[in-house]
Amino acid sequence: MPHASTTEWTSRCAPAEARAPRAYSRTEGRWEVGAFTVDHVVDTNGAGDAYVAGLLAATFGGGPLEESLRWAAANGALCVQSIELVSPAVSRESVGTLAKQAITTRWRRRARA
Repeated sequence: MPHASTTEWTSRCAPAEARAPRAYSRTEGRWEVGAFTVDHVVDTNGAGDAYVAGLLAATFGGGPLEESLRWAAANGALCVQSIELVSPAVSRESVGTLAKQAITTRWRRRARA
């Protein structure tokens, strides 16, 4: 597992109808993470910030890119279920539990025609 400070990655987010968020690491390859289905969205303010916070927390905690993307998606999903910008439901335990349910897949660039 590469050390978080030496891992080079980028993350690009897009609306759900466009495509799943993807990330690339020179050492871990390309990954994408599916969005969670949230039954009751209360407020979307801060969802992107929560996504990035989850990504950074897992990355700097030493997690691999795949796990970091799961944490990002889970943190964003928990965020939109509260009127608070920092939801009281968000904890390492709650994010970690939800992150285990996230679906991540490796992706490859399509060959050019």
